[in-house]
Amino acid sequence: MRGARIGQGLTAEVFEYGDGCVLKLYRDWVHASSIGFEYEASSIAYGCGLPTPRPCGRLDEEGRSGIVFERANGPTMLDGIRSKPWRLFDYARTFADLHADMHRIEASGLPDRKESFAHDIRRVDRLSDDEKEAVLAVLARLPGGTKLCHGDFHPDNIVLGGGGPQVIDWMTAGRGDPASDVARVTVLLRFAALPEHIPPRGRLAIELARAGLLARYRSRYKARTGLTDGDIDSWMVPAAAARLNERLSEREKDRLAGFVREGLAASTRKRRGRT
Repeated sequence: MRGARIGQGLTAEVFEYGDGCVLKLYRDWVHASSIGFEYEASSIAYGCGLPTPRPCGRLDEEGRSGIVFERANGPTMLDGIRSKPWRLFDYARTFADLHADMHRIEASGLPDRKESFAHDIRRVDRLSDDEKEAVLAVLARLPGGTKLCHGDFHPDNIVLGGGGPQVIDWMTAGRGDPASDVARVTVLLRFAALPEHIPPRGRLAIELARAGLLARYRSRYKARTGLTDGDIDSWMVPAAAARLNERLSEREKDRLAGFVREGLAASTRKRRGRT
């Protein structure tokens, strides 16, 4: 029943599967518990009425595990931005509205995002032990929460179908403070390194588009939710530090580590100014 491959990412390949479905077939190094968790989180999101493909079941094929999903037809939002850049602000509004709607949902049964941040920060090798402890101290002072957080919300995880946009890829979902999820988006859009082969003019255009998308997204999200820049930015250092535990280019790791160190230094100066 498995058809042609229609997409792939770091953790999985996606194939046509039967009538109106796709098979997300995970790489053999992805742990079974992570796959089971994505199935559970996807089921929770779908059951709460969020626009996301319905998870239809799990299976094993050729020694690899997979999940069958209802097919979300259409380009991703990232594809839309590339092909119709004049619609950037429309996409930013949709992006923010999807995120704000998600953050209204209680998800008490999912893992705590603060604990996930802490786990990733402790495993980072680009920061010293003292720096990691300082970041963890910042994290400890931040609020917890029980709202549904995606954990990897970006335009390539939004499918623009004829029936409306759909959110995909719930492998890093959890419960937490919505501001932590917005900070994660900010880190992704602000620091993600571009491929080296992109010429300077194209690089500038992409950077300007990302900055415009981020600014409009945050403005719309704050208007929808009442969250402030201060609420979001208080999570930026832990979010950037946790991102360092991922498979990134050396250039992106350098930028993130520099941002974390600058943030810790600013936090130290601020605390000293109050004493």
